[in-house]
Amino acid sequence: MIAVAVSTSAARVPTGDEELISRLRRGDEDAYRDVVARYRMPLMSLAFKIVGDRTVAEEVVQDTFAAFHRSMRAFNGASKIFTYLYRIATNKSVDAVRKAVRSRTLISRMSVRETKHESHEDAVAVKVVVEEALKRLPGKLRAPLLLVEYERLSYADIAAILGVPVNTVRTRIFRARERLFAEFAAMGVRI
Repeated sequence: MIAVAVSTSAARVPTGDEELISRLRRGDEDAYRDVVARYRMPLMSLAFKIVGDRTVAEEVVQDTFAAFHRSMRAFNGASKIFTYLYRIATNKSVDAVRKAVRSRTLISRMSVRETKHESHEDAVAVKVVVEEALKRLPGKLRAPLLLVEYERLSYADIAAILGVPVNTVRTRIFRARERLFAEFAAMGVRI
């Protein structure tokens, strides 16, 4: 007979949502740390794409995890943790954009000049123009557009995150694309 020693200091294997939710309900702080480790970077990516500012995105993610921590014992598991966190982060990101629009701290006007650029400069200019046009969209249109285009989420997942019907998501994405092209035209960009 061969004896097998099991190390108690072995790295933890990531757990599924059900076990993680159970641990959260028991008040297991390690479970909370696991959630933060698993979802911090995807939430940073989402928040940055919506707010367009790394510092504000970090604040949004911190606020998202703080809100989750306050409610984690009450989290009923009706949705996936991922969906629940994305919804909180999306709402907090949209709120941050609204606040920034009011205070004009993140939004700045830019002019597009018609000059010859090398390919790298062209790519940078296109990125700047797209980011500026996206910033000009209202949050309720920007969020679903970013979630579908950058995060590659399905309309059903976006609907769950935003708490709206799937048809509303479709409509908002359609209107966001229309407004985006109108913003390009207003900036003097031909597409």
